[in-house]
Amino acid sequence: MDSVPIIVVSGFLGSGKTTLIKRIIDENPEYKFGLIQNEFSQQMGIEKPLFIDNDATIYELPSGCLCCSAKSELAFAIDSLIRVRNDLGYVLIEASGIANVIELTNSLWVDHNANCKFHLSSVVALVDGLNFIKTINYDGTMAKIATMQISSVSNIIITKLENPSSDIEKIVREINLNCTIYYSNKLDVKEIIHWKDFADHPIMASIYGLKEHLDKSMTKFIHLNTLPNEILSLAKLNDVIASLLWAQPDDDVLGCQILRCKGIFVAINDAESIDEQHLSMEWIYTLQGVGNMYEILPVNSIIHRKLTMDGPDNKFIFITGKDISKQDLVKELQTCITNKI
Repeated sequence: MDSVPIIVVSGFLGSGKTTLIKRIIDENPEYKFGLIQNEFSQQMGIEKPLFIDNDATIYELPSGCLCCSAKSELAFAIDSLIRVRNDLGYVLIEASGIANVIELTNSLWVDHNANCKFHLSSVVALVDGLNFIKTINYDGTMAKIATMQISSVSNIIITKLENPSSDIEKIVREINLNCTIYYSNKLDVKEIIHWKDFADHPIMASIYGLKEHLDKSMTKFIHLNTLPNEILSLAKLNDVIASLLWAQPDDDVLGCQILRCKGIFVAINDAESIDEQHLSMEWIYTLQGVGNMYEILPVNSIIHRKLTMDGPDNKFIFITGKDISKQDLVKELQTCITNKI
């Protein structure tokens, strides 16, 4: 049995998560879906927790809330779905409105080499077009949650608007420079099941979209650092990323909070723990990180040849976080540059 893709739909209560999920299921009749909801909704036709033996299998977590469930609990729910319905094409997870999307992503992000029945495919954040500006301008918990939800995903869907809003798009871009923005009334929901933010080398899909924004000004939330002409030490970069992501509040490591990082770069593999096949070779690698989890992987030979032919233009390291000093971060990254060939 092939590994089942997991799609997470996040967003505040009332942002339209259940409506979107229902559309995904209804407009993709050729696939069988499993659905995990934190709360059972009348809209989905559910009045009490149960399994439904139709195209949308529903399973309730013991705690009833994704935002506070243990990793093993969520994995058990997914595993139960797959055991009950071994013909599932996708599992959809509707996160609670106040869910910690970073923790949820980390709990589903399994090792590429792990023998697992499921894998995280994408995480989508919905933005309530009618209430977003009021929420984000409120200096409190809800604004922080909204910022986290937006900053930690690749795809944002703005709901409840007939026409695009440049004001909302500007704020979203200030929080997440590297996201793709859609409007629910213009979106072909069939596309969503093909978004693969966490598939093998998913970063390739976003390279060209990111480059459109390289020269735009940064905010306190977003910093973009490029080292296109440099060869990095994989061991040193691994140490720098680990120290940034795993730093404790009292640690003297730039004094910032990293929410997401991604990159594609040339490196010498002097880190024995990462793919011995490319040990001591100059190769192209990808970086993908959310919260305190990250991975560095070598691209396959086909992608390596293509990117080598493209030259340095498509090499970058992108970091999203709060209270980041671009100058200090660049200094840290520059310590990874090596002359060893």
